[in-house]
Amino acid sequence: MGEPLRARPCRTSRLATRGVAVVVATICVAGPTIAWGSAAGSVPTSATATVPPNNDALASVSCANATSCFAVGTSGPHNSSVLRTLTEHWNGKTWSRVPSPNSPGAVVSVLSGVSCPSATTWFAVGYATTNASETRFSVLVERWNGKTWSMVSTPNPTGTTDQQLNSVSCPNAKTCFAVGAAGVERWDGTTWSIVPSVGVGLRSSVSCTNATSCLAVGDSAARWNGKTWSHVPTPTPGTSQLGEGFEMNGVSCTKATTCLAVGMDAVPLADFAALSERWNGKTWTLAGYGVWPNGDAYFNGVSCTNATNCIGVGASDASDFGVGPAARAFIDSWDGTTWSAVASPQFGDGNSWLAAVSCVSATNCYAVGYISEPYFRYTFTLIEHWDGTTWSKV
Repeated sequence: MGEPLRARPCRTSRLATRGVAVVVATICVAGPTIAWGSAAGSVPTSATATVPPNNDALASVSCANATSCFAVGTSGPHNSSVLRTLTEHWNGKTWSRVPSPNSPGAVVSVLSGVSCPSATTWFAVGYATTNASETRFSVLVERWNGKTWSMVSTPNPTGTTDQQLNSVSCPNAKTCFAVGAAGVERWDGTTWSIVPSVGVGLRSSVSCTNATSCLAVGDSAARWNGKTWSHVPTPTPGTSQLGEGFEMNGVSCTKATTCLAVGMDAVPLADFAALSERWNGKTWTLAGYGVWPNGDAYFNGVSCTNATNCIGVGASDASDFGVGPAARAFIDSWDGTTWSAVASPQFGDGNSWLAAVSCVSATNCYAVGYISEPYFRYTFTLIEHWDGTTWSKV
């Protein structure tokens, strides 16, 4: 999909996950003093700021229950193209960083998706490369056994150098599907294997309700029936510009006949708009546009607890209009018919980006991403919590 936000740092290394561009390391030493975060307690101000040891960003989150969640992403030192895996765990009281391995010999190791079939079994997927300046990637899969993360042997498809996995969904401990530019891979409880699919368009997100029902989305959509993947037509919004169209960045299914996908639509005069589509078990239909502050907007992730309760997260870009930061996170709620805006923390002239969300109930959700000062020189992980009434920064 390319880079959805046209931020203007000097030279930036970005983590592209599920169609989401997340700034993770900036190679630039010139710029103004850190001064952002007018929302009290949100991020450091110029009076209290200390430069973080690394540039950190979260790309995905998954909660097994109210007392066990994992968020994954990447961390890299300033003025460097080196990136390392990042995992953070919620134990019901606090979030804490948990050590996670990096691909041997790689200068870039990125985790972009995570899923938990149980509180003691998690899978995280991503990619690695030995040369940050190249586009040659290898598949990266890690497993949590309740105590530690370890790398899992995973096949790399032939015929392509873009071997990335961006999303994973595990309906149980013996069934997982992961999707990305590498195609589709499956966990059978013992090993990962490549599964014939319907093309590379399914690179963004996957959601499985059981071992015989999954939907994968990206530039297109496909359905798993327990034996094979098959292409499923999706409607093209009438407003889409030629050559662009609708791209789905996230999908959430509460049952085989109820799914909601979110992403972006290329529309005339506004570049991009946050849009959604709905699956009824047979066909996809347009579900409508989200609500955001101004400028361009992108839905990046969605989580549904039932057909009438979903949370969509993303970011809007008002910088082209001369107002606001280059990226401003927004959160919408879906009631089964329409989207409505939900008040969420803002960070003055700083940038904020929400990449993913996971809800264990209608009153308990976590959304993750990153925040930064206006010039993207420093990035911090962003975790927000929904208690059924308000969103707050954790």
